[in-house]
Amino acid sequence: MMAGSSREGAMATLDGLMPNFKFIGASLWLAWQLVLFGCEVTFMGTGLADTQVSSVYVTVNLAFAVALGVMGAFHRTSFRLVCDGALLTGAGVLATVGTALIFVLQPAGGAWYLLGAALAGLGTAPLACRSILQFAELGPRELIFMAALVQVAAFAINYTVLSVSSYVHPWLFFLLPTLSALALQAERREDRPAVPDGGWEMPRWFWRFAVGVLFFAVPTSICRACFPLFGDEAAVLVDYRRLSGALIMLTMVVVAAAALRMPRRAPYGLILYRVILAVSFVYVVLGVLGPQSGVVLGLSGAVNALISLCVWVLLARVSFTSGASTLRVFAFGYGSFTVGAVAGWGVGLVAEVGALSLDVVVTALVASALVALFVALFLFRQSDLERMMEPICVDEDDVGAPDGGRPEEPGADADAGRYASWRRACAEAAARGQLSAREAEVFELLARGLSARAISDELCISYNTARNHVQRIYAKLGVHGRDELRVLVRSLDEQGG
Repeated sequence: MMAGSSREGAMATLDGLMPNFKFIGASLWLAWQLVLFGCEVTFMGTGLADTQVSSVYVTVNLAFAVALGVMGAFHRTSFRLVCDGALLTGAGVLATVGTALIFVLQPAGGAWYLLGAALAGLGTAPLACRSILQFAELGPRELIFMAALVQVAAFAINYTVLSVSSYVHPWLFFLLPTLSALALQAERREDRPAVPDGGWEMPRWFWRFAVGVLFFAVPTSICRACFPLFGDEAAVLVDYRRLSGALIMLTMVVVAAAALRMPRRAPYGLILYRVILAVSFVYVVLGVLGPQSGVVLGLSGAVNALISLCVWVLLARVSFTSGASTLRVFAFGYGSFTVGAVAGWGVGLVAEVGALSLDVVVTALVASALVALFVALFLFRQSDLERMMEPICVDEDDVGAPDGGRPEEPGADADAGRYASWRRACAEAAARGQLSAREAEVFELLARGLSARAISDELCISYNTARNHVQRIYAKLGVHGRDELRVLVRSLDEQGG
């Protein structure tokens, strides 16, 4: 108990010194993926063959998708798992052990090394879920910026791991999931989201979106799986891996810079919709050119990173704007995206064992690209994306009372009965919106007229945390500002009276 309290105290201190350090956890998890799925280049000396690399990828992601499905079905229990520091660390250690087993068991022959791959996939699913809980607290602009920055940091970590001594970098690689689990815990207990309530309710259009992202993952996965087919020399593969990494980092830097320059209430849904449309046309071009070109292989990595960012951002916003369980939305949405990636890599795996010719692979690539274009044009809807990305205003002039006081609350001179009635109205509104205990506390201060800045001072939390709480309260109650919130409380108060 003492050790747990000390760990939480250390994490809270770290969060106070570096509020965004917890997002490094997502970068470490992503860096682990980058190293593992590029190991036909980075682990040439281990004897891991091209077909084994693809087998590892398929096994890891199948286990990952299955784990996400289970976590989505039992989202309340899963929430407690990913928010428990010891259990989350255990998941990271499980992934570390699984990753090490891949390279320990592979030389022995057989398929036992796939057991390690399955353990790695199961262990990293909670890390991804904890990451999305943190991203779901951000506004649209901050979400896009942080998602891009996480990818840049992941590639920086990736290159750092691979640049050290060949005797050291495998061990650093094995430790990445455990380090990710530890970094993800760098936040105060009171800043963690509440246990999600509700049943299986999801926005009706969510399932259409989940099916769409499945097909979007296939084309670039086919291209990425074709890296080993392009050339037998390690130098050739290394060159194009570096080209792909450079393009991805450049793309993400541009995205992050653009997000910083955009106004808070920019039409982010429309922007993402146009990005998805553009990516779908690029898919078709890549399919026509075929994977024989190293430039195409490099470009496919950048395109995959861009569509992954869009999917991650949109899934984080679905739960925020709809009030659905964040874990359930992410588990089914990103699980669908992962299944599509497995299908694409499966095509490459079959080609690597000689069961498919390169012409058939190119045909499959073109067909999947055309399907993705159809999905972008007819399955995704601009209105859905705009609804997901609609920002909720929590600016000081919206959240605070005009005079800095507490005008809508019965004041100290009001009778006790009037004050009790007002508090019951606040409690009823909080219950209807299924607010957490912390959100209910923030809601009452908000209804009293306090600004986000004043709320942060009152509760001794960071200003950004206070803003995040206000955003979620607005979303859960279906209001768009202070005035609507106060009208809601007043109407409940009158009904109760």
